Amino acid sequence: MGEFTPYAKQAFLASPPLVVAYAIAGTIRFDIERDALGLDASGNPIYLNDIWPSDEEIDAVVSQHVKPEQFNQVYIQMFKLDETERAKSPLYDWRERSTYIRRPPYWEGALTGKRTLRGMRPLAVLGDNITTDHLSPSNAILATSAAGEYLTSMGVPEEDYNSYATHRGDHLTAQRATFANPKIVQRDGERG
Repeated sequence: MGEFTPYAKQAFLASPPLVVAYAIAGTIRFDIERDALGLDASGNPIYLNDIWPSDEEIDAVVSQHVKPEQFNQVYIQMFKLDETERAKSPLYDWRERSTYIRRPPYWEGALTGKRTLRGMRPLAVLGDNITTDHLSPSNAILATSAAGEYLTSMGVPEEDYNSYATHRGDHLTAQRATFANPKIVQRDGERG
């Protein structure tokens, strides 16, 4: 799907235990609920329910290792404001050349007027199994992509491109990401 890397032809999202189960099996081409993942040292089949943790096991690990102070160390500090910060405006200080979050022009000037739905045309006519990740990918930005070329023009070094997901707050980067998934292919003779 290109969600993680634009070079992948297929990608799947799975919980960590499922990732381990498929890794044990060495394939995704089987019925994970019914077929054996493999064999143990004695030659006995190992099934998903043999390795899947119970709710009690998960709760025990969470209660042992996840503590409120871990979150307090990070999040409480974020909301401690010194006196100089309190005096500032509560409104976000938009940075004009940010490639991460930029104030979009959609609610200013002529764009604030009443809009109609007349004269609209489709941007793309797509087949089945197309998701929002195909339309607005979250994978790594390639230097050769429209978004990569834009970030270069903004002075962003290639090692700092990160991913489309991190730049979605900048409408100028996000619009260059539209339809950038490798599964969306423009046919010859079609206009972009």
